[in-house]
Order: sequence, then structure tokens, then C-alpha cells
Amino acid sequence: MARLKSPGTRSTVLVTTSHALAANWLIYRLQRFSDLHPDIDIRLDVSDRTLDIARGEADIGVRCGPGGWRGLKAAKLMDEVIVAVTSPNLLTEGDPDAGWFARQQLIEDASPHPGGDFPSWRDWCGRFGMKQQSPASIMKINSASAAIQAAVTGHGIALVRRALVANLLATRQLQQVWPGQEWPINWSYYVVTAAGADRRREVRAFYDWLVDDTLTGLATP
Repeated sequence: MARLKSPGTRSTVLVTTSHALAANWLIYRLQRFSDLHPDIDIRLDVSDRTLDIARGEADIGVRCGPGGWRGLKAAKLMDEVIVAVTSPNLLTEGDPDAGWFARQQLIEDASPHPGGDFPSWRDWCGRFGMKQQSPASIMKINSASAAIQAAVTGHGIALVRRALVANLLATRQLQQVWPGQEWPINWSYYVVTAAGADRRREVRAFYDWLVDDTLTGLATP
């Protein structure tokens, strides 16, 4: 107790989010928070299990979902769309056409998305007027991270959430196959915390910073 009360004790915020969101979105932003708040340490609990923040399993959560979680204070960070991405190595033949598409392995993120209106490849082909491939050509993976990695390593075209591949697109590890084609979904990104938890200075600092940092990033050309 004496150590905890000492003036030099550093504050810690436990932040939880999914593997895919941590690795492909959140991790690239944390240094900016540390630069502004060098006295606050961020500890990440990365798990695809949804931690019970209302019961104190974490201080802050970054979630993609429909919102409205009971017992939690939430602020919307951004909306989301589904895009089709692949390795640039598969796009060396010029602009993708029907013949090119017919030769590709299709990859779907088959993890549960209740109420999200996440498209299947059948949905995608129907909306954008593409010839549907045989179901045998579709690889369904119950992990967003694994589906993204399959696309990065050149195993085919994946339908994924854009925020999860923004950095990979910027560094040209992935390329959007049809830049004009996007599928808005009913899920959005939120930062959440237990009601009353933001009375702690460090929790309030991270919560407010993530909202401001995300909105600033969206507004940057």
C-alpha cells in the first residue's frame, strides 16, 4: 500500500481488444498516447473473447459491434465497410477482369458477426454483378487475423473490414482489388469503459484521447 501511494507510482490502464484490431489498427496509435502521457502505462489484453469490462476484467475496451452494451459507457469511433483485398503479387497481370477473378481463391472471414450484415462472396458477387464462383473455391476462416494473413501471403482475395487492413494497404502489403466497391455494415467501432470507471484520471485520459485521435485521423486528408 505504501508503494502504491508513493508519488512516483505510475498509472496503468488495461485495454482489451481483438487480435485483429490490436495488430492492425490500435498498435500503430499507442505511441502518440505515450508521447502525450508519459506517466501512464498501457497494458494490452489481446483476446477474441469479449472481456467483462463492467465487472472489472479490463479498464477500457475497443470493440467492433452494434453498440448498446449494458452497463458500459461507449463512444463511437468510426463506421466500417467491407472491402476485397489481395496481395499485389496476384495483380501483376493488369486490371482484374472476369477471367482473372475466376482463377482466384476466395477467402471469407467466417467468425460470428451477429446483426452486422457482413457479406458472403455470394452476396458480393450478386451486388456488384460478378459471376459467382463454385462454393469449392471459397476458403472460410473463423478468424479475421487469419483471413487477412492468407491474403497477405498470396492465397487469394479476402473480404475484410477496411480498418483492419488500412496499414497493410498503406504499406502495399495488400491492395484493394476493386477500389470503388465497398459494403457498409451495421457494426461500428467503439471505445467502452465501465460506468464510473472514467473517474480515474488515467482511464479518462485514454478514453478521451482515443476518441480525439480517431476523429482527427478520419479528418486528415
